[in-house]
Amino acid sequence: TYSEPRTLPCSWAAFMDGIFTMSVEKAVTCADGSVLAFCLRNTTYSEICCEPWLTPMAVRSTDGGKSWEEPFEVSPYPGRIYDALTVGERVLFLEMKHEHFLGEKPEHRYAVFISADNGQSFREVELPIDGIGRGYGSLLFDSRGVLHAYAYNVNDERHMDHAVSLDKGETWELREPCYLNHGIRNPQTAEIDGLTFRDEVSGSRCYGLIDMTGRVVIDGLTSLKATGRALLTAETDDWLGLIRPDGTIVIRLDKEE
Repeated sequence: TYSEPRTLPCSWAAFMDGIFTMSVEKAVTCADGSVLAFCLRNTTYSEICCEPWLTPMAVRSTDGGKSWEEPFEVSPYPGRIYDALTVGERVLFLEMKHEHFLGEKPEHRYAVFISADNGQSFREVELPIDGIGRGYGSLLFDSRGVLHAYAYNVNDERHMDHAVSLDKGETWELREPCYLNHGIRNPQTAEIDGLTFRDEVSGSRCYGLIDMTGRVVIDGLTSLKATGRALLTAETDDWLGLIRPDGTIVIRLDKEE
């Protein structure tokens, strides 16, 4: 269940001032129990929705969202925060450092910002993912202790850029892009019951499974459900059956045309 919606004071004040608008896409619960909401800011002088972006900010609540402190800047770069999560005592967020959606120059890069003091301060670690022609992104910390970063490539929607960190964001290694059978734009990734899912946000919904290296082992599923055992029920437009977590198809029944 959910409470009635509450107005975020800083967002309302910015809207009434007419200088910029402020919206929240990601929020995390810090180790001290406070809620940190990351705020996208954009000017009101463009016909394109949400662009150009200003420097992102954050706002904190220590009473579960009933009241909020004053916003503060979390990055010196104009851009958009695409994801945020906590890893133990750390708070991390992913930003594309560019005031517009797609990177156009070498300096338009992805970076992870790390905080060890419940989001009071952040330091930057740049990712090895090329920012030109890229937009959107997501973070995933899996049960094996591997931190993953993903990015959308406008010139190749069937391959999602992928980098991994084995030390909670301190250093990063670029991996082979993840192949996506149906393509993807705004990637959202999550691990559920030890399985890594990739979910397509825009367009028709489809699912896939990703192994620990980030390789997509099966994709293009319209339905995917756990059975309570070591198998999952899976369905595509053409067949339904049972699969293992590594993507191996155990039973396949083709649908009649």
